[in-house]
Amino acid sequence: IFFRFTSRQSMWDVPYKVQLTSIWFGVALAVMVTGSFVITMWLFRGATQASRDEPKTIRRRFASTILVSAVSMWAVVFVQPNDTVSRLQHATEVATPLRRLGLVFAPYMLDVAYTMCLNSCLFLGPLVLLCCEGWARRQRDVGRAGAATRDADNVDNQAACVSQSGSLLTTKGQAAENDGRQLLKLLRTYVVGPVTEEVVYRSAACYFLYFSGMSHTGTFLTSSGLFSLAHAHHLFELMYQEGIPLQQALFPVMFQMTFTFIFGMYGCYIYMGTGSLLCAVLLHTYCNWLGPPDFSFLGEPHAALVGTAYIVGLAAFWCIFFRFDLGLWSGSIFYLQ
Repeated sequence: IFFRFTSRQSMWDVPYKVQLTSIWFGVALAVMVTGSFVITMWLFRGATQASRDEPKTIRRRFASTILVSAVSMWAVVFVQPNDTVSRLQHATEVATPLRRLGLVFAPYMLDVAYTMCLNSCLFLGPLVLLCCEGWARRQRDVGRAGAATRDADNVDNQAACVSQSGSLLTTKGQAAENDGRQLLKLLRTYVVGPVTEEVVYRSAACYFLYFSGMSHTGTFLTSSGLFSLAHAHHLFELMYQEGIPLQQALFPVMFQMTFTFIFGMYGCYIYMGTGSLLCAVLLHTYCNWLGPPDFSFLGEPHAALVGTAYIVGLAAFWCIFFRFDLGLWSGSIFYLQ
């Protein structure tokens, strides 16, 4: 890398390049980069005993996942497409390193708008539920504030507040520590996690699989399966770190793997259809924000409104999803003939 930046050669001009000569070679590369993403998170000293939410563990995993993502991006530049497959010949000619990595922005903002609109339809129910819960929480807070104001007029309560001021000061350090821990969790969920996972499981894996000669469907299934398997290590965390028996830990992990497989299919469709890593990252962050479907609203006063939003949103998603050709305006390298 230092040589590239200190010479007149382009940083993309790698002296020795490898070609995706077969589908099995593409699968092997995809397994290598995706497996390294998970394995490196457990190579630190004491990683098997440390909780995933400990600040030190989070920082170490930031370092390992960012390193694997950087290596994966360089591998995409280093490994050339299989130009012996006839349907890939035109795509190979225009597949510049930046387009292979999905680093396309300005000309494809329509794809970003489409992605966010499509995802908002899919998650219309959770969005309405979030608004309803926020309104109900606001009403409860207003009621509590009024009660606190009335209690403050009581002399005994004022004395109690003064006596508690010392203990409140001692908790400021703990509050600052908790804020730092919470910030790391937010970065993991909404920034580092989506970016690194999309680089490895979409940008790199989809490139290795499809440009080795695999079909669109095969690429969807294989990369989504690898993305799902990457979450199997949570079974180890539940069993050996939290002491949960296998029978009880198996169900939530299997549910998470199933959900991530379905999301992986959805993410692959968006990434390969738009050819934009930005769309995939925004989609991932959006889904992390809302999480899996929550049906706890059943029995609540707003159940009818949220249920209607679920139905309308899914119907709109169905209509948009199957009636738009993503590659129509984006010119994605995965759909060039």
